[in-house]
Amino acid sequence: MEKKISNTVFFIIFTLFQTPIFAQIPYQIKGIVSQEGEPIAYATLYIKNTTYGTLSDENGVFDLTFNSNTPEEPITLVVKALGYMTEEKNIGIKNFSNGSITIDITLREDIFDLNEIVVSGTRTERKRTESAVMVDLLNAKTLELTLSTNLAQGLCFQPGLRVEVDCQTCNYTQLRMNGLGGNYSQILINSRPVFSALNGLYGLEQIPANMIERVEVVRGGGSAMFGSNAIAGTVNIITKEPKSNTFQWGYSHSLINDYFSEEQYQLNNTWVSKNNRQGHTLFANLKMRDGLDMNADGFTEIPKIENYAAGLNSFFKIGTKTTLKTEFFGIKELRRGGDQLNLPAQLSEQAEERLHHIFGGGFSWQQVINPYTDVTFYASALMTQRKHYTGIDQADAWGDTKGQTAMAGAQISWDIPHFLGTKQNTITAGIEYQYDKANDQIPLYDWYLNQTVEQLSLFAQMDWRIHPKWTWLIGGRLDRHNKVPNKAVLNPRTNLLFQATDDLQFRISWATGFRAPQALDADLHMAFASGGVALVNLNPELKPENSQSYTFSVNYDKAGEKQIWGFTASAFHTTLYNAFALAEVGTSAQGNMLIERRNAGMATVRGFTLETRWNYNQIIQLENGFTFQQSFYDTPIVWSQELAGEKRFLRTPEYYGYYTLQILPQKKLNYTFAGIFTGEMFVPHFAGAEGITNDELKVSPFFWEQTLRINYTWKLNKPQWKLQLSLGVQNIWNAYQKDFDIGKNRDSNYIYGPARPRTWTLQLRLMSWE
Repeated sequence: MEKKISNTVFFIIFTLFQTPIFAQIPYQIKGIVSQEGEPIAYATLYIKNTTYGTLSDENGVFDLTFNSNTPEEPITLVVKALGYMTEEKNIGIKNFSNGSITIDITLREDIFDLNEIVVSGTRTERKRTESAVMVDLLNAKTLELTLSTNLAQGLCFQPGLRVEVDCQTCNYTQLRMNGLGGNYSQILINSRPVFSALNGLYGLEQIPANMIERVEVVRGGGSAMFGSNAIAGTVNIITKEPKSNTFQWGYSHSLINDYFSEEQYQLNNTWVSKNNRQGHTLFANLKMRDGLDMNADGFTEIPKIENYAAGLNSFFKIGTKTTLKTEFFGIKELRRGGDQLNLPAQLSEQAEERLHHIFGGGFSWQQVINPYTDVTFYASALMTQRKHYTGIDQADAWGDTKGQTAMAGAQISWDIPHFLGTKQNTITAGIEYQYDKANDQIPLYDWYLNQTVEQLSLFAQMDWRIHPKWTWLIGGRLDRHNKVPNKAVLNPRTNLLFQATDDLQFRISWATGFRAPQALDADLHMAFASGGVALVNLNPELKPENSQSYTFSVNYDKAGEKQIWGFTASAFHTTLYNAFALAEVGTSAQGNMLIERRNAGMATVRGFTLETRWNYNQIIQLENGFTFQQSFYDTPIVWSQELAGEKRFLRTPEYYGYYTLQILPQKKLNYTFAGIFTGEMFVPHFAGAEGITNDELKVSPFFWEQTLRINYTWKLNKPQWKLQLSLGVQNIWNAYQKDFDIGKNRDSNYIYGPARPRTWTLQLRLMSWE
């Protein structure tokens, strides 16, 4: 008994004497987070392996207080900010003076967006390197460096992507991804599928660069969160987001083919409240371009354009657990090609005129239920009205188009830490309804389209961190489509990520998809051919098209003290069942060409893409991507009744790519070289124009399109204001098609190669920030 009392007394005495040693002592770290002297607002700072953290304010100033009972051990301060490399600093407690220390943090720009947060892979926020789905990024800076004034121009500087112009008169564009045509890709606006087949004709060129925050590109089937028709991949356009108080005004003047004028005015203004509870960003754009006749036959190869665009994005934080986001935008565009542009279209020998009025918007309401669960409700809509003319010899060929696209849905995300003894599992599930109505008519050609597409979808996905190095993403989408009656279509998809090291990742994926038998974007374009127009109709027995896709990729990035370098190599293989194809089937009673969309059995697309990137000490930076691929049907497709069928996909080169080279990218005076190369491809050419008596399958030449930009930035006397002057030339060597058809009876779809000849550009930008 006495021994027990003695032990107790000894323990009490020992504890009392030791308490000062183990007491929680408060410490303070304060300073400024900046990059090249410019403050970084809302950077995240925290002590590693603790719960102590804070944010820098709008001036980059931070004040972090924490407690420590182990003063002999150093602490690690972690600093993160969107667009910058993560910085870690080891700080010895003995360096604190009276419990406080001042440290200024300088962050390096994340030049390759390695730490960028993306949503397109899983529909939840993930770092690019931690997403099981490989996501490529096209940011606003790349658009600026490459003199890209709209989305169509910028997408050419992404691996595996190629944007082509498909009409000599109106210049409608088409995105090809991994060797598949534009209607195999899903275009999203802020993650919502409201970019309809009608908008796919001209929409890529109608979206101005200053509307875009970034573009997230997923090649291949990828995630089950998005539509089953995303067979080639997904392009997610993230519009400008309010992050900090900024202002930018821009003006550019271009001379196309050394003579024809294009002017563009841009305005961006962002306001964020001091408590970061709400923010608004406004953008506006005006573009005016002359029509351009390249072969002096009196008919344009590049149409006249007047484009007006404006929009507003906002966020509101309601309490601590609710966020409301809204977006609205409008686009008005007049596009006119052909001859005698000063006359009404119906008085011309040949003309295409399109007057678009486009209005879009949407909202999302995110509610945090608890630290592990959140629910999002969302809806978006896009309305398009188009007055159009497509005619020859003063024909009364006016038409009207109305498009209405809407969607709504709900999604729940549930984080399960330590799921079945593993690190983490995120389960996402939801329901979505999509509606798309297109009404198009041209009475002269007896052309009437009245198509309504409705789709109800259920989706679920599990993003499981089964091991610190392994992540398994598996999910499925169940679609009920009104064009596939009495049947729900299930499309499972899965991805596996192996993070061998912090620098090296391997990914493999398998995905299925389907496309319903409906009119697609190219079907809504009426081309000139054989002295008349070409009309596309659907085969009455057209069946749904199904697909299976496989992709494999390896990604490596190594950051050193003075240089960062890396590469991504990926292989892809897609099989199409009941593949859609276009074939000539005869002429109408009015003598116009009839083309039919029909099933063509199986088709295969396969290839690989290699990307490399390197930056040395912010002095020189190189990025490039090269794709080699093959696309073919199992049986020949008779695209012309005069010629034998062809197995190979038309208008699809076997190799293509891009590069960008920046010199002194962080200096006041910097230089950018950029290039796009496109290999040979088969291009169909219908007879009818002067000197063209027979249909023929032409082989286009190889094109190398080179761009140079020289930029100088002044810091003005007024704090936090900059003036930027850029001089540039696109397509320096004037690599452009030389054999356009001549006259009113030309085949307007006989066009290939770069979208424009040599173009000189002068740009001015005035910018401010807080």
